[in-house]
Amino acid sequence: MLSKYFPPSGGTSSLFPASVASIQTSLFRWSCVFFFQFVLLFSSYGQNDEVKPSWQLPASGSVVFIGNSLIEEAGKYGILEWLFLNTWPEQNPRFRNLGWSGDTADGKARSYISRPPEPYDLLLQQIDTLRPDLVVIGYGNVEAYQEEAGLDDFEKSLERLIHDIDQMGAQSVLLSTIPQFSPMDLDVDMSRRNEHLAHYSEKIREVAQRNQKPFVDLFSGFMESGRTYYHTEGIHLNGKGYLEVGKQILKVLGQLLPVWHLEVDARQQNVVPADGMEVSDQNISRTHVSLEISTKANPVLVNKENVYPQWLKVQGLKKGIYGLTIDGQHILAASSSDFADGVEINQGPSFDLARTIQDIYAEIFDLYFWQYRPLNRTYLVGFRRYEQGQNTYELGINSLFIDRLEKKIEQMDLQTPRSIQLTRINK
Repeated sequence: MLSKYFPPSGGTSSLFPASVASIQTSLFRWSCVFFFQFVLLFSSYGQNDEVKPSWQLPASGSVVFIGNSLIEEAGKYGILEWLFLNTWPEQNPRFRNLGWSGDTADGKARSYISRPPEPYDLLLQQIDTLRPDLVVIGYGNVEAYQEEAGLDDFEKSLERLIHDIDQMGAQSVLLSTIPQFSPMDLDVDMSRRNEHLAHYSEKIREVAQRNQKPFVDLFSGFMESGRTYYHTEGIHLNGKGYLEVGKQILKVLGQLLPVWHLEVDARQQNVVPADGMEVSDQNISRTHVSLEISTKANPVLVNKENVYPQWLKVQGLKKGIYGLTIDGQHILAASSSDFADGVEINQGPSFDLARTIQDIYAEIFDLYFWQYRPLNRTYLVGFRRYEQGQNTYELGINSLFIDRLEKKIEQMDLQTPRSIQLTRINK
C-alpha cells in the first residue's frame, strides 16, 4: 500500500486518499467492549467500508484526546470539541486534552525525576482519572524518528495502550501519523521522513484492524493536499487542518458532519435544505422570504474567520436590493441577482455562539493543562513535596473554574431554530 505514496525510483507518485474506516459498535462500559470485539472478529473493518450505523456518546459522556503535539496543538483551537458538541448537543459531553508534545505511546515525554509513577503508569492514571467513554489516540510521528528499527517497539506499545484503555471500559479511535513538509520558502527534501511516517501509519492501521478499532487515515489526505492545512513550518496543522481531523474522526464514528446550504425558489415557493437541515414556518413570496431552520451545522472559526462556509441561494426574487436578517440581526444586503448566484453568510448569532464556545474550550484546555502537568510537580506531589506540598490544593482550584465554564456551555441552547428573514429594501 505504501507504493501509492512512494513509487519505485524514477516513478511518479500517485496520491489517492483512502476512505476512512468506520465504527461498527456502540460501547458504553468495559463489558460491552469485549463482547462487541468478539462479534466483530467475524466482520471486515477495511478502510474502504462505507459509514456504518453511528456510535453514540452516552449522556454526560467523557471524551479524552491523547497523543503528541498533533493532539496538544488541537486544544488551542477548541475545534474538535466544538464539532463533537454539535454532533451530540443533547449529551452534554466533557472533553479533556492530554496531548503532550514529543510524547510516545509508552508515555516517555511524561517522565519526571520523581518516580513512581513511571511515565507510562502516569499516562494511564491521567486517562483513567477522567473516566473516559471515548479516547482519541494520536501517536506515531515521534516514534517514526526511530525509522524501521522502532516499528516493532511502537507496535507493542500501541497494543498495550489499547488493551489498557479497553480495561477502563472506553472505546478508542486511532489516528494515523500525518506527513511533514519543508518549511515555507526552504527547499528541504522530506521524502525520506514521509516514507517512514507512511510506514508507521500503516502499522497503526494494522493494529487498529487487529484490535477491531476505528482507524482514521489522515496521512493520505494531508499528503495529497500538501501544506494547505499546515503552519509555515510544515509540521503542525492549522485550524483548517483540525477541522479536517474532526470531520474524519466523526466519519469513522458514523457521524457525518452536516453542511449549511439552503436553496429557495421564490417563484415556486419551494425550499431545498441540505441534509440534516429542517425548515419550518416558511412564508415565501417574490419580495419576501421568512422561515425557520434547525441544523447542527454551525460555523467553525479560526482567527475570527469562518472555515466552514454557510451558503444561501434564493432564486426567483423580483429585482431589487434585499436585506437578510437572522434572529433579527442584520447579516448583509445584496441584489436579487447576488442572491440568485448564492451569498456566503459570515456573521450572525451562530457565529457569536461558535466564537464564545470555542474560546471557552480553549480556556478549559489551558486551565487543565496547568492542573494536570504543573511545572513544579516534583515539589507539589513528588519526592520534594515536603517543601511545597502544602500548596497541592491549588491544583484543584482550576477545577472550579473549569466546572463553571462547562456549566456555561450547558446553558447555551445549540438547538434553537434560527429565524431567517429576507426583505426587499430597494427596488
